[in-house]
Amino acid sequence: SASGQVDLAKLVVYSARRFEAEPAIAFAGGVVTYKALMGATAAAVQVIEALRLPPRSVVVLDVRNPVFHTVLIYALALCGHCSASVGSVAGIERAGPEPDLVLTDRDDVVTPPAPPLRRVDPRWFAHDEGAPVDYPALLAKPGFSDPDAVMRLIYSSGTTGRPKCVGLTSRTLELRIARSELQMPNRAAGGAQLNTQSFSTLM
Repeated sequence: SASGQVDLAKLVVYSARRFEAEPAIAFAGGVVTYKALMGATAAAVQVIEALRLPPRSVVVLDVRNPVFHTVLIYALALCGHCSASVGSVAGIERAGPEPDLVLTDRDDVVTPPAPPLRRVDPRWFAHDEGAPVDYPALLAKPGFSDPDAVMRLIYSSGTTGRPKCVGLTSRTLELRIARSELQMPNRAAGGAQLNTQSFSTLM
């Protein structure tokens, strides 16, 4: 941006526009290109906006589909909402901020937690794969223009074995990415990254 601030979710949009046909996500079910990722993200953004969440809401994700989970992280960030990932709704950590909403794709959740719960399904991400992605519309979303605003929550057990909530800002994530590139320049130059950790940890 003109101010030099970095919005990481929007950087992904910029990259997707340049490398639409390149693989963005590889998972057990196959490969998702950047264009497909952004098409699904644009669809999810519309659903999230229709929910009319308060600005800068905290949304917990208990979504087992890795593609849908990734899309929701980007869509929420583009809408200016902070996300956190958990292994199950029952495991929401009360040590962190009280979530405004929980999104899940599980059918076995019998008793909703204290925050409102909404179930996601493939309709949230449906889009015309042959249609062009409206990148300018995605880039016009609120996002996180403040590099010190918490955009993502993770759970770190440290040495205690008990998860503790840690807030990540755009500035923190940018520094971690830069440090990774300095430590492993050959991997960074290749453009492909592999992460087998869970969504609840630092990605």
